[in-house]
Amino acid sequence: MATQKTTKKAPTKKAPAKKAAKPAISATMKKVAAEDKAKAAEREAAPAEAATTPATTPRAAKGGKKAATTPAKPKGGTRGKKAAPGGKANAKPEPSAPKRLSALDAAAQVLAEAGTEMSAREMIKAMAEKGLWTSPGGKTPDATLYSAITREVSAKGADSRFTKTGRGRFASNGKRD
Repeated sequence: MATQKTTKKAPTKKAPAKKAAKPAISATMKKVAAEDKAKAAEREAAPAEAATTPATTPRAAKGGKKAATTPAKPKGGTRGKKAAPGGKANAKPEPSAPKRLSALDAAAQVLAEAGTEMSAREMIKAMAEKGLWTSPGGKTPDATLYSAITREVSAKGADSRFTKTGRGRFASNGKRD
């Protein structure tokens, strides 16, 4: 068996720690610092109105952070909406067309007119033929309608507009909202 030679490594000496040099302050940093000082001087020389603004945070009340000196924006407002002609900001537009029926309302109307039980797929087809409601592009509008009808039946019980007559089949309960 061959023996391996082991060599001892000499301990390495660490270089003495250098003192950290102060980073050079760039011209941009000096400019920003000068602007901050000017703004602080403006705030101190501001009229007494700004001084009467209540502190908005607990820290500001204790003097930890400076309170906001900008006036509070009024709540409600138009939030990016253009004012209506005539000067009323919250004027409601006049209804130009009757409100579109929801799929559930249209299904209740179709079932009431049909007088027989129907599946969700049959209701969707009848609603489209009568022009009451069309799917906005969903892949399974019948599954969505089925789910909505079963939710109404379970939530409202006897007061529901629908009655479940069999597996996947519904009839009108004779009630209208």
